[in-house]
Amino acid sequence: MQIKRLTPPKNNNKLQGPVTVIDSPMGVGKTTYMINHVRLNKEQPHLIATPYDKEMSRWDDSIEHLERPSTEYKETLLEDLKELLANKKSIITSHKLFTMMDKDCFDLIRQAKYTLIIDETLECISTLNHHSHDIDALIELNKITLTQGIVFEHLEWHDMKYKGNMAKSIKTSILSQEVVVSSGSYFNVMKPQRIKSFTNVYVLTYMFETSKMESYFRLKGIDIPYEKFSVSGNKLVNYRDPMGTSYKELINIHNTGTTNLKRLNKLSKYTLSYSFYNKASASSLKRISTTTRAYFDDFDTDRTLNMYTVFKEWEPKISTHRFKKMEKGSNGKKHNSCFVSLNARATNNYQHKTRLAYLVNRFMNPVTSNLITKYGSSIDNDGYALSELIQWIFRSAIRNNQPISLFIPSKRMRNLLIKWLDGESLETPQK
Repeated sequence: MQIKRLTPPKNNNKLQGPVTVIDSPMGVGKTTYMINHVRLNKEQPHLIATPYDKEMSRWDDSIEHLERPSTEYKETLLEDLKELLANKKSIITSHKLFTMMDKDCFDLIRQAKYTLIIDETLECISTLNHHSHDIDALIELNKITLTQGIVFEHLEWHDMKYKGNMAKSIKTSILSQEVVVSSGSYFNVMKPQRIKSFTNVYVLTYMFETSKMESYFRLKGIDIPYEKFSVSGNKLVNYRDPMGTSYKELINIHNTGTTNLKRLNKLSKYTLSYSFYNKASASSLKRISTTTRAYFDDFDTDRTLNMYTVFKEWEPKISTHRFKKMEKGSNGKKHNSCFVSLNARATNNYQHKTRLAYLVNRFMNPVTSNLITKYGSSIDNDGYALSELIQWIFRSAIRNNQPISLFIPSKRMRNLLIKWLDGESLETPQK
């Protein structure tokens, strides 16, 4: 499926050069290419942000001069990160710590002319996980004020002497992110300095133009230009739109249970969405569980090859012992090794899985998409849903060019995948 290329708007407030987006399917060597790049440019300080600890270890083990923030000598990871930045060390860190960086970090990054490598797109816009009553109370106490920004009101923290614990996390959010107010809700919006402080920026992902990060790049007052490239043969090449047809013979879309769920799909295009599950009756949930079990029952009894996802809140009501497997993890605790979070990224832990069930119908959170629209940008929900689905599928054995079986009961999600596999064009709406 081809994604229509859209040229980002021009703006005087920009990086020294555009962001380099390395946009290629999972498993083709994006990370390997960048690891070699960092090795060959040892004198250039790099900061690498990746979603998971295991992937941090992959970078750390592959690049001898990388440093990793720790609390061995400092009270917090952020304090240790600042010391590493001050010493111009090349650093591997998590997305989470990256989003906590403050003005001190930005200043150190600019001074040392760091290069940033982002492994998988960042969560640039998210809801603030604090009750509005807490915010209102802090405003009454004069610790926070509401200030009009370019598009929205945003929160500013004033009491820099505050050392208490009650509002510590709110203070951290306001100082490290831009907290904006829209329709009575509070959102963390990543400060542009987090990107613009760097001399060069690389983003490693697939289907970037359908991501929230791409929409963030185009928000009013931010406008970060980017150029897309692909990786082929461990080299950076002009962008090539990878056709889904390359994987068509490897994905067997299973029909077991689809008939049983046909009635549910007729009800609405939102069947199996978050709002659907939120209102689903016990009988509907049982039907989904039963048809999923029937799908997995078509295979032998080796459940270690099973992989399924559903919204986490409803996983206990959908899963049964017939298709899940409890195994001990590295921490000694048992966990369900067959359930793979629907937003899993940058992990090879499941590359042996060959029997997949995708039990959701993806839409971006409407509150978040409304905020993006008010900022003057837009979201293609079909493109977003397809990219999320493909990311999840490529956690499995298909990343090693092995065939997989897939149960995907949502009619909308199934049709999006079939179009991609057939090489049909998907044009994003005007932005």
